[in-house]
Amino acid sequence: ASAPGTLRAKVATVTGQTGSGFGNYVVIEHADGECTKYAHLAYGSVTTKPLGAPLAQGEVIGEQGNTGYT
Repeated sequence: ASAPGTLRAKVATVTGQTGSGFGNYVVIEHADGECTKYAHLAYGSVTTKPLGAPLAQGEVIGEQGNTGYT
């Protein structure tokens, strides 16, 4: 994560096709209420942490990939 926050959403599919156009993704809510979405993550790389889990700055949440409508 680029800054500490809380895991609010994640999508991890086998095919990467979620219907959203973002493929596999993670959403992090930061202390100021702003949210960051990291999309198009590689298959099998999305964090296994449960929703609501804290995330530290620099923690790996997924690997760059090519999923979704890219």
